[in-house]
Amino acid sequence: LSKSLSLKSMQKTLEVMENGKSISALYAYTPMLTFSYQHNLLTYNPFTTSPLEEKWSYNNSNGIGMGVFTISLSFSLDNYIPGSKSNVEIKNSKDQITQMKLQIQSAALDSEVEIINTLAKLENSIEQLEANKLNAELARKAYEMTSEAYQLGTKELLDVESAQNDLLSAEVAVLGVQLSYITELLNLEYTLNTSVEEIIE
Repeated sequence: LSKSLSLKSMQKTLEVMENGKSISALYAYTPMLTFSYQHNLLTYNPFTTSPLEEKWSYNNSNGIGMGVFTISLSFSLDNYIPGSKSNVEIKNSKDQITQMKLQIQSAALDSEVEIINTLAKLENSIEQLEANKLNAELARKAYEMTSEAYQLGTKELLDVESAQNDLLSAEVAVLGVQLSYITELLNLEYTLNTSVEEIIE
């Protein structure tokens, strides 16, 4: 079942859900560290009595301006409170992940049962095919004997046609079992996501 497409798809969905929960928890419970810097070359002083062109000036004597570097550490307290939005969302994510794991287990069990049933049908088809081949061989011999008897005048044409119908029915039964076998084999191939050659091996 490790190659099953449906189980692989469900497993990928589970991984996405787990990653989403981890990211949500990381944003909710991890403090945020922020760095910022603001640089001002010129300042404007509207209260000075200097001429207009002198109201704009550098912040210090060397003319390179001044800047402010800020470091802040913050975290949301409400995420730690039971019943908060983020707390509820994370718990819901955990519940959904648990449900998905149960669904994967259930799907795996269903697939195992399906495989067992398919194998049983294949074995039954093999046995039925052998029986049908024997019936077809007997019907062929009966048809040949009836045809010879008709040539000798001991059987009627209706008897030949009846024997021929029995032969055709027996051959159709053989083909039907062969078709059923191939169908079940293809179903097994799809369920296991593997080739017929690997299944036969």
